[in-house]
Amino acid sequence: MTLGGGMVALGYLRMVTPVLPFQEEMIRRGHGWDDVAHHVSILRGSIAPAQGRRTWLAGNTYQDASRLDFNLPDHPGVFALNLRSRQNQYSVWPGVP
Repeated sequence: MTLGGGMVALGYLRMVTPVLPFQEEMIRRGHGWDDVAHHVSILRGSIAPAQGRRTWLAGNTYQDASRLDFNLPDHPGVFALNLRSRQNQYSVWPGVP
C-alpha cells in the first residue's frame, strides 16, 4: 500500500515538476503522425486519381491504423492487419473470425 501511494505521489509530482529524467518523446508516443498522414495524402493523391482506382490503407496494428485514420483529413477508414503482432481483444472473443 505504501509503494502504491508513493508511485501515485510521484506521478502527481511529475505533472508539476520534472522529477525523473524522462524525455517527452518517451512519454508521448503519438508524435509524428501529422507528417506520416501528410506523406500518405500526397501518395494517395498521386496514385489513385491517375489510375482511377480507390486506394486502400492498412496498418500493422490497430493503434497504427487508428492514428493514421484520425490524422488523415478525409478519415478514409484504415484497416488493421495485425500480422505477426500481439493478440488483441478480438482474439479472445469466441466466434469472432
